[in-house]
Amino acid sequence: SKNLDLYFTNNFIEGDISTKINLNNLLYIAGNNRKFNVYTSFGIGLMSSRSLLKTYYNDNFYNSLGYSEEGTAKGKRVSNMCYPLSIGIKYKISEKLDFGAEASLRLTNSDNIDAYNSSDSHNDRYSYYNAGISYKIGKNKQSIEWVNPETRWVDNTILEYKVAQKIDRFF
Repeated sequence: SKNLDLYFTNNFIEGDISTKINLNNLLYIAGNNRKFNVYTSFGIGLMSSRSLLKTYYNDNFYNSLGYSEEGTAKGKRVSNMCYPLSIGIKYKISEKLDFGAEASLRLTNSDNIDAYNSSDSHNDRYSYYNAGISYKIGKNKQSIEWVNPETRWVDNTILEYKVAQKIDRFF
């Protein structure tokens, strides 16, 4: 907010559908013994929120979305489309354990996140950063995100050739 000493709080719930692109596989970085995995993702989602805008120095009510007129009682949440964009990296600690870090930007189709609208404002956006450890459950020795598709294709081609040879010998 230009030349206004305002701050906002926002309580939101978001759900999205995203696709993840493994850049190592896309760029054909060779080897099944990679320790780092770089990826990006993008998608579409829905965000439902309540925003409360107040003056910074005296904490007075200025505006709200999803609250009563004075921001004292919760009202109906405001829904917006969002478009998540992320980039991340994972480090393989072991076959079952990875450490990862990710940066994500969420673009929205409205100017409702901060409850501040003006003629010169644009659609809101927000970002978040996270780091964590993931543990893979299941019987597979290697998670699919660490498998090089070129090696997997060669392995499948060899297997198909061996099966074809056995079938030929049978007939």
